[in-house]
Amino acid sequence: MNQPSNEYWAERFAQLEALAHELGMEIYVEVQKGYQRAVKELIRELAEWYSVILEDDVSYAEVKKLLTNKQADDFRMDVDDYIRMASQAEIAESWQKSLEKAAARQRITRLDSIMIRLQQHIEMLFGKQEELLYDGLQKLYEQEYYHTAFEIEKGFGVGHEFGGVNTDKLEAILKKPWAPDGANFSDRVWKHKDNLVNTLKQELVRAVIRGDDFRTATKNLSDKMNVSQSAAGRLVMTESAFFASKSMADCMEEFDVEEYQFVATLDMRTSTMCRDMDKKVFKMKDFAPGTTAPPLHCHCRSHISPYFADAAVSERVARGQDGKTYFVPSNMNYRDWERVYVKKEISLEEWKKGVSDSRKDGIINVDDNIHLEQAKKRDHKIMINPIAISKVPLVKVKGLSTAECERIQMEHKDLLRIAMEDNDSNEVLSIMSLKNGSTVKVKGSEDGVNAGINPLAVELYRHAEDNELAYLHNHPSTNNFSLADISTFLQLSGIGLMSVVTNQGKVHILKKGAKYDFAQNAKLFTELLGNFKSKRITHDQAVLYFFKDCAKRGIYYEDNT
Repeated sequence: MNQPSNEYWAERFAQLEALAHELGMEIYVEVQKGYQRAVKELIRELAEWYSVILEDDVSYAEVKKLLTNKQADDFRMDVDDYIRMASQAEIAESWQKSLEKAAARQRITRLDSIMIRLQQHIEMLFGKQEELLYDGLQKLYEQEYYHTAFEIEKGFGVGHEFGGVNTDKLEAILKKPWAPDGANFSDRVWKHKDNLVNTLKQELVRAVIRGDDFRTATKNLSDKMNVSQSAAGRLVMTESAFFASKSMADCMEEFDVEEYQFVATLDMRTSTMCRDMDKKVFKMKDFAPGTTAPPLHCHCRSHISPYFADAAVSERVARGQDGKTYFVPSNMNYRDWERVYVKKEISLEEWKKGVSDSRKDGIINVDDNIHLEQAKKRDHKIMINPIAISKVPLVKVKGLSTAECERIQMEHKDLLRIAMEDNDSNEVLSIMSLKNGSTVKVKGSEDGVNAGINPLAVELYRHAEDNELAYLHNHPSTNNFSLADISTFLQLSGIGLMSVVTNQGKVHILKKGAKYDFAQNAKLFTELLGNFKSKRITHDQAVLYFFKDCAKRGIYYEDNT
């Protein structure tokens, strides 16, 4: 058996890092939603405080006045609700006791009342944030652990019975500090909360002393919340990087891997410290995130991969607790490996029979045909700028959840960013699995991008189910879909969704529906292509005519322009 090169391992584990990054982004999206809800609640509370309590008479003397009897009664009723909500959400007992003391107070100032109301929303925000991180990081660790096992076994074509994720050990990892500050992710969440509460309280007092009106006060508090949201993003992505790195290392140790190499993502954004660490080799016993392993800093995109010198590596990874080995087919994907060897839902023989039964005549040669090339430009290339990226909209697509649509929006922004920073605003293709979230990005030229030259893209397509993949790419000109795009969309059964995001941030989306009729669409496309080649219609006319009544042929077309 050929020994895979260390470059092979670096490339395969780069995909695992990308998957971990995407999972981290999913957590952050939910954290962002929490901040957005909290900001709305803070604004609502401030609006009532300014108009009803203060009656727009803003001064320090006014806010130090006591609430009226009715206002105090209403406040205590709200605090009783806060206590119930905090208890149900398992918010820190210290805050619940603070609420109980507030409810028992006979005299309370206007300022104290709003401070308690604002802090309640912040406590609930961070309680949910801790829950999201706990669940998300646990899921990330488990997925990266099993993906690591899959890559090692598939790389050598052999494997062994292994114990899998130890839940007690994972629980200990979640609670154990890993950085020099001696804090775990939960500690950091609540420290961040305390800082935000103090900041908001200080800002509100300053606003009152300055005599800020409602609009100015809410803007300043919203700005503070945005700073906090950015800090939460850094925390999420740094913790995600740690748990990804830790899960890979733990799995490698179970497979008796003795050394690993530090692999940096080398581009214009790579930090100096990661560049200096790139390709450095360490013993597994020296694995130390933040020192000899990622993450070395916030938003670290480096990863580790197995390193083998000249040992008999196939024997090394084949030793199981009982010495039992098994064959891992080269065409088996992760989901099937998980079903056969981890969850044991089906046997290897049943899987082989399923693969045989699912083969169809006329399989498209992926290497020859995954070629997203636009028709010749009719407009000049538009250079991408940050404003265009920020304007990329959230497009609601029929049949997709809000979370999936948000994921596509993030991918659109990310591929534009890559095109802007690292590809001279030329085409970038992101192939994303709508089933498991894995992605592969391919850079192209101004005129097109060929996914067939990228082995990871080819592999992703070959193992995809019908309609599993989303093909997302930018057009350097202001063009809509090209005929070449539509041809690819129709021919490749694995593609369920295709999008074009222009370099100005406008989005067009095609999606195959449940009633998608390949024969009907292919017939119309062939006719339009013939008319275009004979110059009876223009390229744009052919494209627009294809979109006309496309829903009747089982294709949904979304256009935010």
